[in-house]
Amino acid sequence: MLSPFQGFTLTYHLVAIVTCSALAMLVISQLRQDITSRLFVLLMATVAVIAFWGTLARMANTLDLGNSWVFLIFTISSCFTAFLPALVFIFYTEFLQIWTPWRRRTAFVLVLVAFLADVTFLLGYGFFYFQMSQEGYVTYQLTPFVNFLLAIGEGGILLTLQSAFVQYRSRQNKETKRLLIGIIIMCVGYLLIAVPAANKWVPQIAFFSLSGIVIVGPILRQRLFDPLTQLNIKLTHQAEQLNIIMRVGQQANSLLDLGALLNVIGEKSSKPLTTTR
Repeated sequence: MLSPFQGFTLTYHLVAIVTCSALAMLVISQLRQDITSRLFVLLMATVAVIAFWGTLARMANTLDLGNSWVFLIFTISSCFTAFLPALVFIFYTEFLQIWTPWRRRTAFVLVLVAFLADVTFLLGYGFFYFQMSQEGYVTYQLTPFVNFLLAIGEGGILLTLQSAFVQYRSRQNKETKRLLIGIIIMCVGYLLIAVPAANKWVPQIAFFSLSGIVIVGPILRQRLFDPLTQLNIKLTHQAEQLNIIMRVGQQANSLLDLGALLNVIGEKSSKPLTTTR
């Protein structure tokens, strides 16, 4: 029998699948595509896949297929979750164009950590203990190595969160602030993974979906209005160049007129003076 909590979690997992898939398709359908939009699509697709496997795990639990099947499906979901810190960090940095050497190194480390975590999970060394109750509550204990990798991932999320707060205070643009709020929501959702009491309810999927809803606005507005903005900037630059050329031409004409005047004065001054008697 489906418990109320299990029904609730299945419902919001399904809502997350539909929401994140729709957001990904909405952005990818835009005519203008760049690295930022592709990263957003990848981020939303990853959240949708996590919610999908989470839904399968709960359905397997509801149908009493056995804890081994639930554990296998939950492990696959965890493999996709491992990539979220790297994706969030890279997307955020690319959107604001704030790449620096240390941020590139951090992104590389987070991607490497995600691959190591996936290999560990797939080899069966990710969990000491895992159990999903009939009511749908999840309890598990990670191995020390996975806890170490999780700590690095949480560190990447904290770096993103700290940088987001700094950028939020320094940038006055409304759309940029909305993006940063969305990033903060996603970071908080991921940080909850390390809190056993909160993770028992698996709330991060709801945070990830809400984050996508908040972030998609700035993404779409940039895709729609940025070409016009770039055209205006180009036209303004061309107008400034034309103005500079006109000023140089006027100065050249002035110099030519001055040169002609000096030549006339020189010619007149070189003529001998005549006197009448």
